[in-house]
Amino acid sequence: MVRHGFALILVTAMLAHACPAAAADSPKKPVSKSGTAAGNTQFLMFGMQPAGSYEVRQNGAVDRSVVASPMGNIEMDDVTAVGDTYVFTMTGLEPVTPSAPAGFSALGSTNGCATLSWNAPPTAEYVTDYILLWRRTGTAFTDSVQVSLTDIVQSANGWSTTRCGFANGTYTFAIRAHNAFDLWSGRSGEANATVSNENTQGPPPPTNVAATENPVGCLRVGFTRVGDPTVTGYRMYFATHPRSQGAYTDSLDVASTATSASRCGLSAGTYYASVRSFTDLGLMSVYSSEVSVTLQGPDVTAPVLSQRDPASGATNVARNAGVFFLVSDARSGINASSIVVRVNAIQENRTLTPTTSGYAVAVDPAADLPANTLITVQVTAADQAATPNVLNTSWTFTTGATANNDVQAPTIAAVTPLPGSTSASGNGVIEVDISDSGLGVALGSVELIVNGNNVAFTVQGSPESLRITHRPPSPFTAGAEVFVRVEACDRASTPNCAVPFEYSFTVGGSNLANGTGAIVPDGYWAGDPARPLEVRNIPRAWTVHIFDAAGFAVRRYDNTGSDGANWTWDFANDGGQRVAPALYLVRVTDSGGGLQRTGRFLVQSSR
Repeated sequence: MVRHGFALILVTAMLAHACPAAAADSPKKPVSKSGTAAGNTQFLMFGMQPAGSYEVRQNGAVDRSVVASPMGNIEMDDVTAVGDTYVFTMTGLEPVTPSAPAGFSALGSTNGCATLSWNAPPTAEYVTDYILLWRRTGTAFTDSVQVSLTDIVQSANGWSTTRCGFANGTYTFAIRAHNAFDLWSGRSGEANATVSNENTQGPPPPTNVAATENPVGCLRVGFTRVGDPTVTGYRMYFATHPRSQGAYTDSLDVASTATSASRCGLSAGTYYASVRSFTDLGLMSVYSSEVSVTLQGPDVTAPVLSQRDPASGATNVARNAGVFFLVSDARSGINASSIVVRVNAIQENRTLTPTTSGYAVAVDPAADLPANTLITVQVTAADQAATPNVLNTSWTFTTGATANNDVQAPTIAAVTPLPGSTSASGNGVIEVDISDSGLGVALGSVELIVNGNNVAFTVQGSPESLRITHRPPSPFTAGAEVFVRVEACDRASTPNCAVPFEYSFTVGGSNLANGTGAIVPDGYWAGDPARPLEVRNIPRAWTVHIFDAAGFAVRRYDNTGSDGANWTWDFANDGGQRVAPALYLVRVTDSGGGLQRTGRFLVQSSR
C-alpha cells in the first residue's frame, strides 16, 4: 500500500530550532531541528510513516531521498541558509521480508532459564520483534512467546534474550523475525538446551486451604497467603477427581493479595482443589493440601411452603383466625422482602420469624373474616438465587358462623436444659415449647431473654404448638448459672398473655482440663507420641491455630462437626510434613474470630 503526504520546513535562521512542520500524514505534527556547525542544520523528524520512503526538495529542487526508521523517525543533515524551504514528500513503501535469523544458539541453566542468541538483523529489514518457539518432544513446536526489542540485549557480537520458568528437561528452540511491514521471516535453525531447577527453590505453598460452595453453584477455595515477598500470585487448580487419579483439568490465577479464588457456573458434583503460589520468574510452589466439596450446582428450584394453618380445605374456621405457614429454600435461602400474603385478594401485614432455611410467617387479617365464606390465601415468595426462583401458590378454607372466644393464655414449658439442671452443656441449645389451644400463639409477641438479653431463635411447628430454639453464639462458662425468661401472647383480638416463664440452669464442667477449648498440656516438651498436644471440648465452628515463633501459620483445625470435639496435633503442618523442633504458639478462636484460649508448645524432636 502506498501512502502519500508531505512535510514542509522553512529555515528562518541559522543554528536555530526548526519551525513546526507536518509529518507525512498529518500536516500539524511537530518536527524538531537543532543546529550543528555553522551553516549546517540537523533535522530530527518524528511521527513519519515507519519505513516510508521520502523525496526531499530544497527550495524546489530535488535534494535527496530518505527512508524513515521502523519507529517512523528521520535524521538528516544539510547546509542551509535563512529562508530555505524543505519539502518531504512520501513516495511509497518498499516492503521487505526479513530473512531467517542466522547463528541461532541456546544455552540452558540450573535456575530454570534458557538464553537464546542469534546474529543481529540487517537494518534494512526493519525488524521490530520476534517469536520464540520451543518443544520438548516430537517434531512440532508446542509453545511460543513474543520477544520485543526491549527484551533483547543488543551488542556487536549479536542479539540475545533470556526466558525463565522452564521445568526440568531438554528443550528444542527456534526463532522467527517480524518487521514493520508485518512480514515474518522463515524459522531459524533449531538449537537444543537442557534446563534444570536444582539451584532454584520455589516459594512455599499457601496454607489453611478450604473449599466451599459460595454462592450456590460456585466453587470457592480460600487459603492463607504465604509470607514470601517474592510471591506475585496464586493458582487454584481443580477437577472432578483427586490429583492422585490424574492431573487437574482446570486452573485459575489470582493476585498476590487474594485470599480466595472462585469459579462459578459449575455443574453439580464433587470437586477437588489445591493451590500453588508462584513468583515473577514463574517459579511454582508445591501443591497445597487437597480439599474437596460437593456442589449442588445452580439453584433452579422455587421455595417450598408447608404447615398451612388453617389447613387447605378446612371448614368451620373461626372468623377471627389468623393465617400461618412456613416458607423455606434449602439452597439459596428466602428473600424476606419478597414474601407477599393476600387474603381474598387483600394484601395483609405479616410477621416473619427465621427458621432453618426460611421463615415462619404469621398473618392476622385487619378485620374478622366474613362468615360462612370460602377464603383464598395467596402467597408469593422468591429465593436468593442469582436468577430468583419464585413461588406462587394458594389454598382455600371455609369460615364458620362465629369467631373464637379465646380467653386462655398460651402455655410455656422448658424442654432443654430442664429448670434447675446442674450439668447442662455450655454449648447446648435452649429449647422451649409454647402452645395455645385457642387461636394460637402470636409469633410477634414471643420473647426469649437469656441472662437479661433478648436473643434470636428459630421456630418449628404451628401457632397451636410451637418450639423455639436458641443456640448461643459462644459457650456459657463452666459452672455458670444461666437465667432464662420467656414471654408469649395469643392471637385473640384482645391478646391473652402468659405469665412470663422464668427459670435457670447451671453449666457443668468446672475442671479446666475439660473446660471449653482447653489446651492440654500447656508449655510441655513434645516429641514423645505419648504426650501430644490436645485441645479439648471444642465448640462447633471454633478454630485451633498453630503458629511458629515468627507468626507464620503452620496448622489449622476447624471444628465443623458437633459441639465438644477433641483434637490432637500430630506435629505436622497443613501440608502433612513433620514440623521442625521449635517453640509453637497455640490460639483457639470462637466462631466470630474472637480469641478464647492461648498456649505454647515446644517440639523437642523432629522424629
